[in-house]
Amino acid sequence: MKQILAGLILGGALITNSASAADLPAAPAPQWSWYQNVETYDWTGPYLGINGGGAFGRSDQTQVLPPVQSTGNFDIRGGLVGGTAGFNLQVDRTVFGLEGDLDWMHVSGAAACRLAAFTCATQSDYLATGRARLGYAFPAHWLGYATGGVAFGDINQSFSPVFGGNGGTINNRLGWTVGGGVQFGLWNTWSSHWSVKLEYLYVDLGRFNCTIACSGIPGQTTATTLQENIVRMGVDYRF
Repeated sequence: MKQILAGLILGGALITNSASAADLPAAPAPQWSWYQNVETYDWTGPYLGINGGGAFGRSDQTQVLPPVQSTGNFDIRGGLVGGTAGFNLQVDRTVFGLEGDLDWMHVSGAAACRLAAFTCATQSDYLATGRARLGYAFPAHWLGYATGGVAFGDINQSFSPVFGGNGGTINNRLGWTVGGGVQFGLWNTWSSHWSVKLEYLYVDLGRFNCTIACSGIPGQTTATTLQENIVRMGVDYRF
């Protein structure tokens, strides 16, 4: 009789514990990523901005007719500042965009030329680009993108000392550019339309041929090339 009574008491205790456990709330499922619940930033819309940074690259000036003389590639560097306008369209996390900018710049460099009797210089004073952008909107308001398109700028070729009234010329060039960047959208109520970015562009303005104005020698042609690497930061306001 004692054994039967003990069994009934033990069975009742097990049933009671099982019922109590069933009433407890389920433990939350673990999150697989720290940013899974972060609010998504909307990149769609037109925007205006400002940008500024630095540029470095190389130029070459070569007399293409005998006697052939060349400076070889020499360094150019300088700074730039300007404005930006564009439009983004976000589809899920893919961001399509078009962007244009116009920057004032002062990028220059020089090297010995003409049997080291002269100094040949290259300078660029402005740069405009028109580019497509393709990006991916990461959580936590980050956007990474690739970009490419056309570039338009000037190449100012000169040499000194000037002789015969010829000291160089300016040629406006249509080239190409490609690059990429990363952008961060601010999230506070007062700043949700603002974003900041860091961008790199490679720009090739090709080459132009110039006769006596660039060489100082009748019948001679000088070919000048210019390639630039641009690193700049920007601030955009999205409407």
